[in-house]
Amino acid sequence: MTVISACVSYYTIPDYPNTTRAHYLRPDERKVAKTRLQSIGKRTQSLIPQPVIPLLLHAGKIMFSLDFALLFLAYAPWAWAQWANFYFNLFLDSLTNANGTKRFSVSQVTSIPIGAYGISIASAILFASLSDRLQMRWQLAMIINAVQFICTSILAAWPASDDLKMAAFLITFTTVINETLIMSWMGDTFRKFPTERAVIVAWTVSLLSVGNASMPLVLWPAREAPNYKYGYKVAVGFCVASCMGILLYRGLVAKKQQ
Repeated sequence: MTVISACVSYYTIPDYPNTTRAHYLRPDERKVAKTRLQSIGKRTQSLIPQPVIPLLLHAGKIMFSLDFALLFLAYAPWAWAQWANFYFNLFLDSLTNANGTKRFSVSQVTSIPIGAYGISIASAILFASLSDRLQMRWQLAMIINAVQFICTSILAAWPASDDLKMAAFLITFTTVINETLIMSWMGDTFRKFPTERAVIVAWTVSLLSVGNASMPLVLWPAREAPNYKYGYKVAVGFCVASCMGILLYRGLVAKKQQ
């Protein structure tokens, strides 16, 4: 599916307005795209060749900059805290009735999480609309982090009430939108610097994948499901770290604008 998606994307993603070769865009539509970006002072990539060594040195400087470090601190811990969502089905499968029988059937264990992802879609539309309409990025990201903090705190405490734990699991699905908010905020900040924007996104995703490949083995081992000894507790700490990153990066941006 990855190969298929890549092939389809090659022909469907229109690239940047200055470089697009999309056959489905008319010349007047391309002109509108360029005008809209110019109206908000946003630059895009071009196909002008650049010397390789200076470009690599510039990219390396960005990769170890304070801007990247704080943005990564805002984004990555939140993303790692999302692992708390992934084991909802194991929680459902562990629930039993008073007589010891399974509370949910196999089909229900499969279908209920699908409804939870429906919550993700609805909340994403809501928060994305609010973010664009009110031009609020970091503020909403903080609110969503606070929601995830409360939910993971409940799961870390693992109360006796199964209904409370289920509510916490379901509400965590509303926090998936934070990725879009933080990336949009970063895009707003680097609207005049497309190279910096591209390097930061690529570097962030690369390092994030390293954590995704290793952390579950330690924090979410299968033998501990669904009440993990460290997983939910560390997720609480990740939410706090993300909030710190958001506030610190907000301070850095404000300082630069003075």
